Amino acid sequence: MGVVIAMAHCPFHDDRTPSLAIYEDSYHCFGCKKTGKLEPWMTELISGVDIREKTTPTLDTTKYSYQLSDNVKKFFEDRQILEYATVNYLVKGKGDVVVLPCYDIDMQVTGYQKRNVVRKAKNKYITVPINNIYPDYSWCPFLENASLTDNITDRSRVIIIVESIVDGLFVNRVGFDAIALLGTSPRGSLIPLLASYGLSCIIFFDPDAIVVASYLNDKFNAHGLNSVVLDSDVKPYECDRSTLYRTITKLKKELQNGE
Repeated sequence: MGVVIAMAHCPFHDDRTPSLAIYEDSYHCFGCKKTGKLEPWMTELISGVDIREKTTPTLDTTKYSYQLSDNVKKFFEDRQILEYATVNYLVKGKGDVVVLPCYDIDMQVTGYQKRNVVRKAKNKYITVPINNIYPDYSWCPFLENASLTDNITDRSRVIIIVESIVDGLFVNRVGFDAIALLGTSPRGSLIPLLASYGLSCIIFFDPDAIVVASYLNDKFNAHGLNSVVLDSDVKPYECDRSTLYRTITKLKKELQNGE
């Protein structure tokens, strides 16, 4: 399998000490013997290698419209995201291409993610920087245009950590704030930022990224963040909303009680 680049708590069994070895393209648990493959985008967090475009992509947002095409509308409908949510988030489109703004915690646009909702591609989303500076994440608030610091003293508040903005918008519909990592790696000062506010986090990735979610949870805990992984057999937007609300509420209570 090659050289071990990290060890993590195994998400496939009750692992009290890290027994899951992560390699450049695979993983193996020395406890339960679970083995699997990993894509490069999954191990970016661990390897520290930035897999984003080496040539800086550009985007002229004036060529895109808030009037979304039928294909783009269906893309969001299939993911249980209502039209008012895309309007509030200032999502734009042109033909089969959708453009999602990336926001910092004060709701300032820091970049964009672009995707063709019809064409199959290895890298679904293209992240576009502003002034050659890439966004580190995107803040997806449950309340329209609310900054992260609004009601920050509410210690019962929990942030759902997801991979994509689309996942974040779905989590908003369920009733919670979210931060989209624009992948699986928290870049820049995001972890210290969350830790400084004493927030609790629930990491909710696609099933194929559960190993990376477990490693990220260890990383969060090492920085003093109170966090847990939400283990799901389906992608976030494929979940039943009522069931997901109950699951997140249960995990939230467990985090508050230190379980």
